[in-house]
Amino acid sequence: MTFPDKASKASKTTLFTLPRELRDIIYEDACDEVEVTIRPGHDNKPRRHARLSPYANIGILTTCTQMRAEAQKIYYPKTLFAFTDIMSLAIWLRAQVPPALLGSIKTLRLACGRIKQLPIVIAYARRHVHQPGLCNLQIGFYQSFRKDAKAKLEEAKVSLNKMLGTNMLAILHPEAIQVPVVNGKFEVVWTCEPDAVPLPTYDDLVKFVGKKG
Repeated sequence: MTFPDKASKASKTTLFTLPRELRDIIYEDACDEVEVTIRPGHDNKPRRHARLSPYANIGILTTCTQMRAEAQKIYYPKTLFAFTDIMSLAIWLRAQVPPALLGSIKTLRLACGRIKQLPIVIAYARRHVHQPGLCNLQIGFYQSFRKDAKAKLEEAKVSLNKMLGTNMLAILHPEAIQVPVVNGKFEVVWTCEPDAVPLPTYDDLVKFVGKKG
């Protein structure tokens, strides 16, 4: 029977024997292209539904205390967090994010209910593109959609400060909270400044339908 040499056993390489710079590279790769959707559960507590790229792994946050302490400093800035409602966003920020890392979060997407109607509106516009009157009604939808998004964004700002009892907006990244609007290419764009995104015009609609042919 043979026994492992003590010297070789002592030199065994593990994650934590690597230099911190290399560990950070591993964490960067593990947290790449991670999107987490958070919605309320039956008890109104936020539930996480992670949609990950084939190479992403948020399990590193639950492996051990040291790995969580190191990896979360990369996980929170790189992850896209999506929310279905303001209450879930507020509870998540208060209960599940380390206070020291709140300012590192770069993407908090807040959905607007009517975004699901967008494919239907586009399909209707394609059928009636040669009737400007009907198409202008579609343009009106996008204007109304942006108005709703702006209202949602303002409501979130007010509600977060009220529910969390602190000036949360001064802590979060200034461009973190985003809402969806439709641009001139009929793409859904997530932005913290809805008015900065040009709305579609009738000419844009004609070009769009022509390309989709």
